[in-house]
Amino acid sequence: MFLKPDQNVTESPDGDLAWSVESSNDSSQITEWQGWNDSGLIAPEPLPLRSRFGHRLSIAGATLSRQLQIEVDRGAGFLWAPVCLAVGIAGYFQLPREPWPWAFEVLALAFMVVAFVSRNRPMLHAALMGCMLVAAGAGLTRLHTAANDTKMLERPRIATIAGAVLQREMRANGSVRYRIAVTEGELARPDGSQRIFRVTARAGGPDAPVGSRLEGLARLSAPSGPAYPGGYDFAFSAWFDGLSGSGFFLGAPTATRPVEAVSSIQAVRDGLASLIRQSVPGEGGGIAAALIVGDRSGISAPTTEALRRSGLAHILAISGLHMALVSLTAMGGLRAVFALFPQIALRYPVKKWAAAGGLAAATIYLTLSGMAVSTQRAWIMVAIMLGAIMLDRKALTMRNVALAALVVMLVSPSAILSAGFQMSFAAVAALVAVYEGLNRRNAARPKTFRKGGLIAGTGRVLRRDVGGLALTSLVAGLATGIFAAYHFQRVAPLGLLANLAAMPVVSFAVMPLALLSMLALPFGLQDWPLAAMAWSTEWVVAVANSVSDMGPQGITGRIPVSSFICATAGLLIMTLARSKLKLFGLAFLLPAVLLAQTTKMPAILISEDGRQIAILSESTEPSLLRERGSRFITEIWQTAYPPNQADGTPHSSLRFQCDADACSATVNGLQIVSLKTSASLWTDCQIADILVAPFRLPDACNHVPVAERPLVFDETSLRSGGSVAIHLGADGSLSDATVERAVIGSPRPWNRHRFHSNQ
Repeated sequence: MFLKPDQNVTESPDGDLAWSVESSNDSSQITEWQGWNDSGLIAPEPLPLRSRFGHRLSIAGATLSRQLQIEVDRGAGFLWAPVCLAVGIAGYFQLPREPWPWAFEVLALAFMVVAFVSRNRPMLHAALMGCMLVAAGAGLTRLHTAANDTKMLERPRIATIAGAVLQREMRANGSVRYRIAVTEGELARPDGSQRIFRVTARAGGPDAPVGSRLEGLARLSAPSGPAYPGGYDFAFSAWFDGLSGSGFFLGAPTATRPVEAVSSIQAVRDGLASLIRQSVPGEGGGIAAALIVGDRSGISAPTTEALRRSGLAHILAISGLHMALVSLTAMGGLRAVFALFPQIALRYPVKKWAAAGGLAAATIYLTLSGMAVSTQRAWIMVAIMLGAIMLDRKALTMRNVALAALVVMLVSPSAILSAGFQMSFAAVAALVAVYEGLNRRNAARPKTFRKGGLIAGTGRVLRRDVGGLALTSLVAGLATGIFAAYHFQRVAPLGLLANLAAMPVVSFAVMPLALLSMLALPFGLQDWPLAAMAWSTEWVVAVANSVSDMGPQGITGRIPVSSFICATAGLLIMTLARSKLKLFGLAFLLPAVLLAQTTKMPAILISEDGRQIAILSESTEPSLLRERGSRFITEIWQTAYPPNQADGTPHSSLRFQCDADACSATVNGLQIVSLKTSASLWTDCQIADILVAPFRLPDACNHVPVAERPLVFDETSLRSGGSVAIHLGADGSLSDATVERAVIGSPRPWNRHRFHSNQ
């Protein structure tokens, strides 16, 4: 064999000639003297399998080391700091019991000391710093949790509630939902500190603005837990939000004497929402209020569902799009005004002044919008970029995303488990990564001459704007689809089409008119801009309805946690890696797709209050204990475990048979009994395989032999364990069945109320 272009002959240390191979990707060499023959240099003998494997392993190690060094050189370590912190935060919430005080804080300090000692070894130092951030995230979350003193109701009760109105929402169905701070009466805490309840007046409520005192008889309970094991925990979010309970008034509440305003910002928000809905009645005013002050209560359920199915629901979440449009519109307007005065524009840094004005507009918008997680993230990024303009600095966009995530997690660690946090940061990180890559590619291209003319220029503008909008919608839809499928069990198959049709109107009409209406508000001239804004939103709603009607529902069913973790890891690697290591992200996507198909449908679901039972099947609609009851829970079940519709519209033939004392159904030969009263308990214990009671049954079925006793789920066990999912055995029996509970482990601060029997 003759020498190839990438092979050469070198001289060995002892003076002999040696054959060597130099790879374009690696500088390692295989050197072995073989001698010469008449044809030239003799090729080396093939290495043994073990040697070849070791050589390839060394090449892979060297390549990996170089790519990691590229990551370090490009400052990618900072981008992974919020990821490590988030892992620690999520890990704390998954612990089976509360850790010792200061355990994670001490562990973080120990990692930091060891990392400082090993600072001369970059890879080890980076790994130790990552471990330090994980421990710090868990410790930070423990401190944040310990500082929360929310006391939830421990059992449902009917009580008179009286307190100051913190928030009032006018619902589209005519009801009014109040957020009330109670400091007196039977619901108050012994130390006099306030407890917050969210109570709905179904028949409407009095004109009780923020700061008024409201009183009425209400049925209250703690916020519900997951509708099924592994589902979204409403009580968890409510506890961190300071909510002690929720319910509805039994009759109309009465507004008594006004009290001192408890939240001037909230009062302004409520006042603006009411003014907007008065200026623009109907759903247009409801959407305008949602976009300006974050109050979505005036949007009807069908419109909300259409926006969700079409992939346009993100318009209602005040985030980067809205914040950028508001701040950049304000900045552009100020620069245009300054340009009218040449003496000022030429002598002073008007660009910096305009940036300060844009930041002020973004801050006002943040305050009025309710400061949701997505809005906080958007404001932080806008503040960094506008601050960089004022300081004559260049802001690195992906570093802005990482910094925004760090700030949000430091302020509210529990936010990382919310869909808003995850979808917001996923979308912006994916978009930044894609456009940074495109900018690098365009910068590397040789400059070419562009044809002039109106037609050529118009074509370039259309390609740039329409193509940019399509790319943005596609990237954001793919990035957030993972989280939409996991949290809401649905995706928007035609989201790209809907965004192409609606987003130009939102960008160039809806949001500029929203800003204009707020600027005209102090002068009483807001009616015309708001009317034009509402007219523009009608186009968005029409697009949502059309796309929703023409496309499939996009229901994915429940996604396993393992699939979600793999998909999230792949997305993080592909967006945050700065070298060829980002290709490793693709290796996580295939397992994510495969794991998504492993969801096992339970045979029976039981709600945590025991008032709803569903018998599930792969090919039929669920058989429900109460066909018209517990609609909220039932809809969640139907979305999480949809039947197979390949053979047409599923139907259910199984029905619960009810009498005055109980309801029963038979599935796979198993008798399920739901008690209404305890009158027939003696008999039902003997015939039932699964016994459910929405009231207490202490020592139930003790008269039945242990081997023949049914599975009993009464009020006490359901309150402590939450909802139940029962997976039957291979033969359809209970002998090897699996019972999943929504709440497992020892009491944690956010579910401690479940484990107490008395208020």
